[in-house]
Amino acid sequence: MKITATLTVHHKRHSYSLEKQKDGTVRVVCKSANINQDFLAEDVSDLLLDLPQLIVAEQKYKEGQGG
Repeated sequence: MKITATLTVHHKRHSYSLEKQKDGTVRVVCKSANINQDFLAEDVSDLLLDLPQLIVAEQKYKEGQGG
């Protein structure tokens, strides 16, 4: 089962998805934070709490790289 949701950071909506894998991990995809990988299920809640800061950090990194 795949869950897709959005969160708002700096007045802009960012989407992310969670999908349980056969091995029990959870695939987390958030293009705004440059995340596309599997995490242990027990770590996903902490990741979601940190996601707004990760999105801001990725935006700052991209700005520093010229785009």
